[in-house]
Amino acid sequence: NFTHYLRFGWDYTPSSNWLNTFTVGFNRLSNLSKAASDNGTNWPALLGISNASGTVFPQISFNGSPVSIAYTGFSTESDNGHIPNSLITADNVSWVNGRHYFHFGSEWRAYQYSFIGTADTSPNYGFNNFQTAFAPNDTATGDPFASFLLGLPNQEQVSITSVNPRLNSNYFAAYVQDDFKFRRDLTLNLGFRYDVDTPRHEGHDAQSVLDLTVPNNGTAPPTPNPVPIVPSVPGALVYGHTATGAKIYYKDFGPRLGFAFAPDELFGRFRNLVIRGGYAIYYAALFYDDLPTGTIQFSSGTTVQPTFTSGNNFSPVQALSAGFPTFTPPKNSTDAALLNAQNVGYMAKSYGRPAMTQNWSLEVQKQLATVWVTWASRATTSIPTLPRSTRSIRNSIAWEMHCPIPSRVRRARLLLILSA
Repeated sequence: NFTHYLRFGWDYTPSSNWLNTFTVGFNRLSNLSKAASDNGTNWPALLGISNASGTVFPQISFNGSPVSIAYTGFSTESDNGHIPNSLITADNVSWVNGRHYFHFGSEWRAYQYSFIGTADTSPNYGFNNFQTAFAPNDTATGDPFASFLLGLPNQEQVSITSVNPRLNSNYFAAYVQDDFKFRRDLTLNLGFRYDVDTPRHEGHDAQSVLDLTVPNNGTAPPTPNPVPIVPSVPGALVYGHTATGAKIYYKDFGPRLGFAFAPDELFGRFRNLVIRGGYAIYYAALFYDDLPTGTIQFSSGTTVQPTFTSGNNFSPVQALSAGFPTFTPPKNSTDAALLNAQNVGYMAKSYGRPAMTQNWSLEVQKQLATVWVTWASRATTSIPTLPRSTRSIRNSIAWEMHCPIPSRVRRARLLLILSA
């Protein structure tokens, strides 16, 4: 396992009032689980087992010893890993022009999550006493290790997936802000940010999602004689690059407004006073449980698990020297009715809309004496895009008093939180 971080930054000052900052970051994490035999060797090819390949030594187990010998098997099934990658770029410009201090820039983040699972591409072999017994189904003679020495398995199995999933997503953002010295005693902060967060999609176009508007003309229970669905009903799987379930939300508008007002004298009687306030809208990153390890198993590709077992508990499936039995390899499905009558994870189109947070605040600072300062602030936050049961509105009022004392500063604070 390893973690790689790469950072690059470049500051450019074309003039005394311009500054351009460009940054690039790359993150790569590798969380792998590998068997001791996984050293890059194609073990089936090295052992002469045709029609199979894999980097894990074939798993071998022993069962059915007539004299209850507990033979220890060979190898373990472990060759998988989770590999998240991210590429982050940002370009920010600062420009001072008279009473204006401008900031503007853009950002791009590319995320990739790969899951690799090849533990069972090497065959699993089960050896019993039957292949060296006196007669079929004879549990009193023969020995599983003797069957192994002759290369006569009772069962053979592999697990093959058509593709390992690679989930990709992108985040784009641009912003502009002006810290404007409107008057000597008044500064305005005027800004705007725009975000676009794309839902994850499978890099090989091998993912499917449920679309409740697509007609389904497959079959329905009872089994084993399913009944054709005629006429078709809405609700079927869709495949390909756009099979994300959630749709891109293009209205992530985020205003940033603020001010700081410090009059010489307010209402003709209040001096040494500063009033600050602000309002902003923020958007959270998209989150939904669609990873291969999530509670909703949005898997990628198609998996087959061909298993061959002796038909009479006497004749072997196929000798090891003959290789692994022939089977049909998997391919990516495009069957809209593939999961009829099964539980299917669902992502609505609205899931592409991120949670939105509104925040506004008002703060008053007053110097009461040369050594006393008191603060009063009020802030409210709401998340209106979440379901009503999870929406949050919180008001807070905080009073602080600062009193410098020789060698240290003591602070008395009263905090009152009201929730609705």
